[in-house]
Amino acid sequence: MIALVLGSSESEARKKAECLKDRQSHRIKKKLEEYSLKINLGRIHLIAEKNSILVDERGLLWINHNTPEVEDFPQMVLEADSVKDLILILKRVDGFYSGVKITDDSIILFRDHIGLIPLNLKIVDGGLSVASERVPLGADAKPIKPGTISILNGSGLKTVKWYESTPVLTRDPVNYLAEQLKNSIKNYVPERCSIAFSGGLDSSIIAHLALQLGKKTELIVVGVKGCVDFEQALEAAEILGINLKKIPVHMNDILKTIQSIIEILPQRSLMDLSLASIFHIVSRSSTTKDIVAGQGADELFGGYWKYVEMFKRIGERVNEQILRDLENLYITNLERDELAVASAKSTLTTPYLTRRIYELSKSIELKMKLREIDGEIVRKWILRKAAEILGVPEKLRLRPKKAAQYGSGIFKIVKRLFEEGLLTERLSHR
Repeated sequence: MIALVLGSSESEARKKAECLKDRQSHRIKKKLEEYSLKINLGRIHLIAEKNSILVDERGLLWINHNTPEVEDFPQMVLEADSVKDLILILKRVDGFYSGVKITDDSIILFRDHIGLIPLNLKIVDGGLSVASERVPLGADAKPIKPGTISILNGSGLKTVKWYESTPVLTRDPVNYLAEQLKNSIKNYVPERCSIAFSGGLDSSIIAHLALQLGKKTELIVVGVKGCVDFEQALEAAEILGINLKKIPVHMNDILKTIQSIIEILPQRSLMDLSLASIFHIVSRSSTTKDIVAGQGADELFGGYWKYVEMFKRIGERVNEQILRDLENLYITNLERDELAVASAKSTLTTPYLTRRIYELSKSIELKMKLREIDGEIVRKWILRKAAEILGVPEKLRLRPKKAAQYGSGIFKIVKRLFEEGLLTERLSHR
């Protein structure tokens, strides 16, 4: 959690930062630290969780990161002498992060290639407010876009793009993907974690690899009594030999969950509320508070049914839509899912979205994602083939899967809550 305000006076900055902190209290997991400092742009007050702030003679750095391949990443960023140096560092480091660096002359905000860890800003009357979440900042708050750096200095606010996807050149993309999936689970998934598990391809690959690598996992599925997800998750868990925690929910459970999170969600469509409810309940039910999910796999590898329908109409041009969905993932999906998890004092990990897997997805041909076999379009073809190499049981590799909000039965409940007037506040437009 970050709450940072640049104001004309110390008292103004402190008061506004404390307000931002209070409006994000649901996501605070550790003790807080506070810093007040004067720079050439004005007075800054910063409130953040302990151990997320570094200070030396160069300035101050707040950073939230999951970069296990580069242990001294925060120190590298702090020691960067210029924006150019910072860009060179960011280009070398895979992982998930967002950060704010403060020097005498500037405030620099940056974010990873995909935008898993949130960071938002708002400029009003020459002042600056920064928060982990958009809603506390109010109208006109804007997220820092993935792969960009925003610099506020005496000349104003400027944004530069530091990240450009590097094409992956490999003769065997299936084996490359299998290798990177294993590396991602090994490096990014905590040794003890809870997997949001539906029994579909994406979560089954994660569970299978985590088990192979000796990680201690609990599988959690949420749904209404008798839902498809319960049946498929139980069967998949038995095949994998891992215990499953089933969380049955009723209409009143979903109503209370939505009432507890709706005010902090920027988007409130039926789908958003359904998925946010699932993630929040999974997180609330977790004993580890480290939630691992297969988010992004559908956008990376053509997993949605809508892509099949579009392919039938417009052919290979559907890949343009797939790539657009991937570029917008940070605002359409990740912001909501991370917030739903964080509001239950938990942390979200998305192993499919590491940079190497992301760049492979952007490099391969459409036929590696959607492939016609015996007159049918197979979605996520390359992921299914990689799963075969990794030893995922055939029944789990080939199983079709409904989206979580439908397979769990929760979408129907949310829709009914609105139809019966038990929920009245909803934003359906992104």
